[in-house]
Amino acid sequence: NQILILCISFYTIKFYRIFNLKYFLTKFETFHFKNLTKFSLMAIIAPLCMISATLFVRSFLNNELGENYAGSWEGMWRLSAIYMMFLTTTFQFYLIPTFSNISGGNLKKEIFKVWSLSFPIITIITLSVYLMRGFLINFIFSKEFFLINSIILFHLLGDFIKINCWVLGNVLIAKAKTKTFILFQFEWALIFSVFAFIFVKKYGFIGVSIAYFVAYIIHFALLNIYFKNLLWRKTK
Repeated sequence: NQILILCISFYTIKFYRIFNLKYFLTKFETFHFKNLTKFSLMAIIAPLCMISATLFVRSFLNNELGENYAGSWEGMWRLSAIYMMFLTTTFQFYLIPTFSNISGGNLKKEIFKVWSLSFPIITIITLSVYLMRGFLINFIFSKEFFLINSIILFHLLGDFIKINCWVLGNVLIAKAKTKTFILFQFEWALIFSVFAFIFVKKYGFIGVSIAYFVAYIIHFALLNIYFKNLLWRKTK
């Protein structure tokens, strides 16, 4: 896959002649570099926070319940990534340029427009995954991952909230709210890790999916508080 992408990229560069050595000799623009650095930081911190939280939770499950439980949770995470990728990839190229060019009432309308599209799609996807969970687990993984059945409900509910959080997160990215975006990433990672530790201790394996669901409810609530003037203030 990567070799294919590399070959296509080289062909595109050669065919369209979009690359020229003289570009390296132009004046270095500090202003643009600083602006681009903001987006680089957000692109780096977001996955780092998620990876750190998931590594902690997986290690904790392995030590607390055993490798079968840790592996099944990892399987659920992978299954979730498959259908979430479909949604995020579909909307990603539309949200950033659109959100960056509008503000105020127009931005509010656009957010609710995206929600009106993502809401039925994520509802259909999560409902379908839940109803077909037995088939999907055996088809994608194997019968050894049957433990996924005990955590899939709350994980799907968490994903339902997650996609709505993701829309608001793209507003922060589009408006280059770097510090705020990074703070929200740390907030989610910390809340998920803490609640996973508490709920697994109290409820067992299902506690990790409850923690995932609760973490996204809190995350979504905090994002709505931050955007309250934009989203919930009446516009004339």
